[in-house]
Amino acid sequence: MKKEYVNEALLAGTWKVVLSKITENARRGFEGGYPHYTDPESGDWVTLPPDLTGGLKNGKWNHGNWTAGFWPGLLWLAYAHTKDDPFKRLALAAVEPLKARTQDTNTHDIGFLFHSAFCLGCDLTGDPDLRETGLAAADTLTHRFNPKGQYIQAWGPRGTGEWIGTSTIDTMMNLPLLWWAFQETKSEHYREVAAAHAKTTLQNLVREDHSTVHLGIYDPGTGQLKKQTTYQGFRDDSCWARGQSWGIYGFALAFEHTGHKPFLQAACKLADYFLDRLHADLVPPYDFDAPIGLDTPRDSSAAAIAAGGLLRLADTGGAPCAHYRRSAHRILTSLIQNYLDHENQTQGILKHACYSKPHNEGVDSCFIVGDYFFLKALHQLAQS
Repeated sequence: MKKEYVNEALLAGTWKVVLSKITENARRGFEGGYPHYTDPESGDWVTLPPDLTGGLKNGKWNHGNWTAGFWPGLLWLAYAHTKDDPFKRLALAAVEPLKARTQDTNTHDIGFLFHSAFCLGCDLTGDPDLRETGLAAADTLTHRFNPKGQYIQAWGPRGTGEWIGTSTIDTMMNLPLLWWAFQETKSEHYREVAAAHAKTTLQNLVREDHSTVHLGIYDPGTGQLKKQTTYQGFRDDSCWARGQSWGIYGFALAFEHTGHKPFLQAACKLADYFLDRLHADLVPPYDFDAPIGLDTPRDSSAAAIAAGGLLRLADTGGAPCAHYRRSAHRILTSLIQNYLDHENQTQGILKHACYSKPHNEGVDSCFIVGDYFFLKALHQLAQS
């Protein structure tokens, strides 16, 4: 790593804060739940049970607990950094209640659940049980693939109901479960499904100006795109910032695992769009097209995800790489200086994230997803 980008003392101090937070949360416990986002008033984690699956509940669609894997993921990253066995033991205990979700056919987000909780742990420890559980989840995810439309169904029970035609930009970062499964087994089916979905996403959820669409609705019978819309963005034609970050990181990984140059080109163009629209502190509003005002929430999680994606882009080689690496370091420095909870005001790590502004959930909170990708980016720095 080129140390001139991030101050060494700043980085060491950040790890001290982060590890203290993780240790205190582990000591406190979550009474059988998993942290989702912090309550804006108390700063305490709002938790969800591990077995909460998506579905219609009281006439409203509930996406379930799609973030449960990120708490054990934080524990694994703490273990990777320190090699302290207590973090390993805590992570192994935290993944245990999630094993039943390998058969969860209601959501694409088992990619998030199992990659951070099981695949990362397997990579660090070689644990065969973690490996088998991760592979079982990968099999479940491939079954959501619609061969006619060449996309992975995002939401709802697999192959049925009004949700069969849904596909989101988020799925680009559920694909790492399939890339990992291919690396573990060399079974081409995992890579073929992931690559096909990425190609469809590039065609239909990336606009000509290199902004991203959050949600695409397909005709499941013909595979034709029917509608471009949003669930968490400002409006249908706006650019939801976290979605743009998912795209940067997801296409960088897709190139890494396939060598397909259009994926690299897409990742770079999405990254340039993201960087060009940032303001002085390098953390975007929740949506780049939302009206700018004092009550427009920032999303530190989008910045953390983008920083990790930029670091992956920088590792591909080529002319822009120094620019992307430098940009990632600048974003991370801003997050450390301006968004890290140095004062211990909350139980989370990164303040001023925004889970879902349209639904008024986790607005101006810590968000476990942002905390995980922030720590993952710090870990990436050490590997550079």
